[in-house]
Amino acid sequence: MSRKVLMVTHSWPPDACVGAVRPVNIVRATKAYGLEIMILTVQARYYRYRQQQDDNESALAQVTRTRCVPHPLELYRAVKTWMPSASHATAGTPASEESGLRPPSGSRMNVRSILSRIRHVIVSMLNTPDEQLGWLPFAVWRGRRLIQRQHIPCVITTGPPFSAHLVGLCLRLVCPVRWIAEFRDPWVGNVQKDLSMRSALADRCDQWLEALVIRHADRVFCVTESMTKLFQQRYPGEPRSKWVTMPNGFDEDEFKTLGPIILEKRFTITYVGGFNYTRSPQTLLLALQQVLSGGEINRTDLRVRFIGVCRSAGGRSVEEMIKESGLSGLIEIVDLLPRKQALKAMQEAHVLLLLANEQPLQIPGKAYEYLAAGRWILAETEEKSATAQLIRDTRSGEVIEPGDVERMSRAVVQAYVASRTYGSAECREVTDSRSLYSWKTLGARYVECLEGLAGASLS
Repeated sequence: MSRKVLMVTHSWPPDACVGAVRPVNIVRATKAYGLEIMILTVQARYYRYRQQQDDNESALAQVTRTRCVPHPLELYRAVKTWMPSASHATAGTPASEESGLRPPSGSRMNVRSILSRIRHVIVSMLNTPDEQLGWLPFAVWRGRRLIQRQHIPCVITTGPPFSAHLVGLCLRLVCPVRWIAEFRDPWVGNVQKDLSMRSALADRCDQWLEALVIRHADRVFCVTESMTKLFQQRYPGEPRSKWVTMPNGFDEDEFKTLGPIILEKRFTITYVGGFNYTRSPQTLLLALQQVLSGGEINRTDLRVRFIGVCRSAGGRSVEEMIKESGLSGLIEIVDLLPRKQALKAMQEAHVLLLLANEQPLQIPGKAYEYLAAGRWILAETEEKSATAQLIRDTRSGEVIEPGDVERMSRAVVQAYVASRTYGSAECREVTDSRSLYSWKTLGARYVECLEGLAGASLS
């Protein structure tokens, strides 16, 4: 009989979110060992960005999709777009000047300040732990039925979104299952969570919920060693056997199906992903402006591609940023591509740009695909971050402090010279440390952990 595990993941193809990549890799890597991972996720209509599917993911695993209650903030935004602006008629004209009205009194301003603080707390609580909380009741209901009908002994939840862990917590309390909670990002104290979505009350609720998850989970998987150490320090009373560092990785076989790879004729720098959080191409743009004006690279020899959700960064138009840098005509912005085309674009480039600023504990999933592509990586990240450590350990690129234009300029020129000397700026030696991140290696470790956790029940 095949061994069964239930994975609770909000992201699964066709979701274009990077959170869908790890679950797919886990399923593929463990399938070779006779493990049958069943997927519990949401209906595809709830995904903001949908990827064009390259292959038949439905054949990879049995997928159960559930409904989700719309988040109150989504309804609020929808209503707000239909409401006429109350100040449209007098836009740009101070009301006190036009009508002779007095400015608001101090007491009225105090009331507004109090109402603003109350509104902020309400918004923050609605985002505790995230906007996917409306998935919880449907996922718990369907998950319980799957566990009972399929006699599933083990559940894996992967987050963010961390509401997936609340699903796991509920299933652990109502079903006789073992539970692995995977953390791809920190939950409490995540510096990338928008301050407008945080408050002292919401932070305390997050701490309480995280502690419940940690206490009831049989194993806690973290994707970096630094994240594991953080959890161990935060919860010193938990047994050391609970903590497992299980990094992300790349699927070697996936890259073998891409067909022949032809390097771009011009020196090409490619970024694949999105300019979300605090990610921005500004450092690269300023560095390119500098090397071009200095004559170190000819304009006719250079090409840059931004692939993914890349049309704005930090609320600014990327096209406007390109024009301001004098780089129009050299940089192409490409919207979401099917996965195989995106992977192929990585291998056709000479250099790959990786943005991981303000991510001290986690490593972007894209970093591992960059490793598999074998091209030199320009990683804009803090020197003491987990991403910087990965780049150094694998000898796969250059670490550049965020905003360090001079260092970015030197790294670009060095990669350009290497591409002209060797035909490519690729990593010329596949190190043993890089092979550790192949899912062929990680899959064996994953199955070993599952077997050690569930024992004879996984049979």
